[in-house]
Amino acid sequence: MLAVPTLGSYTSWMLEPTSMTFSQRSTEWVRADVPFGNWLVDEIEHIDYTWNAPKPGGPQLKSLPAVGLPQPTTSQTPSDGARLRSHKK
Repeated sequence: MLAVPTLGSYTSWMLEPTSMTFSQRSTEWVRADVPFGNWLVDEIEHIDYTWNAPKPGGPQLKSLPAVGLPQPTTSQTPSDGARLRSHKK
């Protein structure tokens, strides 16, 4: 008896448009619609990560990545505010 609503829920979930793979979509259905599904998926992901954790380390950065506003170079013209300040008398 429980198989009919479960099958209908799974079918409607899988027919929705998405860019996820079949296994990712199925996992998200378990997480969202199965009782204790979120806990179950979290535990399985934790075990999988524990068994297949990435190796520590890796290549070190040579410099920090540039973030924020771009720095002006000598080839750039001054901003409008700088031009207005230089023309005031």
